[in-house]
Amino acid sequence: MACGVTGILVAVLLLTNMNAWSQESDSPVEVIQRTIQRVQEILKNESDSQQAKEEKLREIILGVVDFVEMSKDVVLHRWRGLIPAERDTLVREFRALVEAMFLKRIDFVRGAEFQDFHEWKRGARRSVSVEVRKDLMNALIEIKMHEVNGQWKIYNVSAGFFSLTGMFFSRFDRILSAGSDPGSFEKLIDAIREKTNEMQNRK
Repeated sequence: MACGVTGILVAVLLLTNMNAWSQESDSPVEVIQRTIQRVQEILKNESDSQQAKEEKLREIILGVVDFVEMSKDVVLHRWRGLIPAERDTLVREFRALVEAMFLKRIDFVRGAEFQDFHEWKRGARRSVSVEVRKDLMNALIEIKMHEVNGQWKIYNVSAGFFSLTGMFFSRFDRILSAGSDPGSFEKLIDAIREKTNEMQNRK
């Protein structure tokens, strides 16, 4: 079940390329709905190689996700204890992991249906819910976004009890909880890199 939900989260994230398609008057819902068509076109384009498709999808991921905010969520209060160089390293390595995970599960997008979009304001932030159907699976997704330099960016996506940041928080926190160990941060980065390599080499 967890793998299926992760696939849904991947699908939603890849269907929200705010950078390339948004206009100032667009709401988050309008951007998501319009971008669905573009992503499906990328996947269906038989003239592109797999590598070309992945490059286009990678551009979408980098354009829509606020990896700094997402990295803060996966370590929560421990972010304040990291020096700037450690924060930069965490954001860079976590971004590589998320990217590798998404590209390996992109096939879930094929044949998925997205419907019943709703948007809520939460202060300066927005939450968009969408129903996603794929084969016999049906899930309600919540996309959490905020504005960065006039662009809507995703900082978390959840489905029921599962969320992108929540999936990593418990793992990261166990490593960083060894606060007396001066090498705990290095162990975290090593663990992230190991997982990234595992995803990249998975067939």
